[in-house]
Formats: sequence, C-alpha cells, structure tokens
Amino acid sequence: MLPGIGGKKDVKIIVWSGLLFFCIAARALATGFVGYLPMSDGEYAQKRALKPLLTLPYSVSPDQTWHFRQVGVSGVTLLPEPKKDNEWRISGKDRAGNSWVVPVGRLINLAGNAQFYRADLDRNGIQDLVIWLGNPGLGLAPSAQYIIFTFLNNGRPCVFEPWGFYTASDTGVYDLLDLQGNGRTQLLDMQFDSGYWITNLYQVKDARWQRVHGWFGRLSYPALTRFNHYPGRKLIIKPIAGRNPQTDDLSLTQRCLIRGNVLPGVNQD
Repeated sequence: MLPGIGGKKDVKIIVWSGLLFFCIAARALATGFVGYLPMSDGEYAQKRALKPLLTLPYSVSPDQTWHFRQVGVSGVTLLPEPKKDNEWRISGKDRAGNSWVVPVGRLINLAGNAQFYRADLDRNGIQDLVIWLGNPGLGLAPSAQYIIFTFLNNGRPCVFEPWGFYTASDTGVYDLLDLQGNGRTQLLDMQFDSGYWITNLYQVKDARWQRVHGWFGRLSYPALTRFNHYPGRKLIIKPIAGRNPQTDDLSLTQRCLIRGNVLPGVNQD
C-alpha cells in the first residue's frame, strides 16, 4: 500500500482527479488563444448549432455499442474495434446498402473523453458526425482534434481530422461557425508561425472541406495577429521584413472512402 493512501479507492480518486485536471487545463489553453483572434466578438458568437449525442464513458463493457440513427443515410454505429483494447470503429451503410467501416482508434486519454455531436454541416440533407477529442499535451501543443464525418450524396463517408486549439462543451463546440446564418459550416483554425498567429477559415461543401482565401464575412483570410507575451487582437496587414508566416492547408488531409469498405489510418498520430 502506498504511504498515506487508504487503498484502491483512494488511488482511483487520484487518477480521476488527474484526468479532470488535464481536461480542464486543455480547455483553458484553447480558450486562451481567442485572445489573439482578430475576428469580432459578434462573428465569433455565430456558432454552428450541434445536437449532442454522447460523451464516451470512462468504463464500458466489451460489447458496448451506440447507434446514432440520424447520422449518415441509414445511421452509424460506434462499437469496439475487434482484438484491440480501448479502440473503436464507426460503421454504416451507403445508399446502395454496402457496408463501410472507419476505425477511429482510442477515444479516451488524459485530456478527457471524446464528445459526439451531429448536424448537417454542408446542408446536403445528410446528418454529419462531429467528434471532439482533447489532447493531453500542454504548453503550445494543439489542445484537441476533430474527427469529422461528412457524407457524399451516395452515403459514403469523408473524414477530416484537424488538430488545433479547439474547445468543446456539453452543448457544442466553439470552433464550428455559421457566419452566413444559412447552416453552412465553417471551421475556425488558429496556428502560429514566425512570431504570428495565423487565423484560417475552412468551409465544407458537398462533404468536402476547403480553405477560404480572401474575404469571408468581415475578415480576409488568412488573417494575422502578433504572437506576444500578452494577447492582442489587432489585425496585422503585413508581417515585418524577413518573416513569412505560413500554415499547411488542413483540408488536404481529408480523405473519402470511394472504393472498398474500410478507411484506415484515422486518429493514428
């Protein structure tokens, strides 16, 4: 027995307390980066409404499954990955009745448990699936990742899994916006490079995400702010000489299951 510890019950309390701390810290870090966001508070408040589906429990039975009947063209099912401890898969069928499977790896870590939501993000008549998963890395590591399932008209899934400083709550996520008020969703993303925060916007159309270039709403993207010790939201029109802040186009990582019935490699970093 550990000195000063009453037994297994006390050890469990310490473990749960640690998990709660990491979860709170990750969300606090993500929220802090809004201090560098050049977008107005009014625009940032235009969140995309999502329907909460599930916060994955810490303890589940080996045969536990959840069926989200309104997602995809015939519902999708979250179930344990066979022969892999603590890993999960999502399965469904396309319009032709063909089955598909997307293994999604581990959905619980020290930053908390995956949270599931649904909405028709691209307004194509098919409900999509949004999974938010915190990242236990602290400091300037991305605080979370999304695993976003959108669906082609034939019912086949596309998966977009960006990492960034994303925040979720029991009712929705903070980084999926509806800036035009028409239900078509934008992802707000902030990354840093060469002494600047770079704010990008991604929009989904017909299940596929694309990075926005130029004016959208009240900002032209990408938009820059200085990365200083103290937050500041002043828009920088031109970086100082010798600086060329750049970010990768996250939309290029999206993959669609066109052929076959399994889309591997999701949440494997």
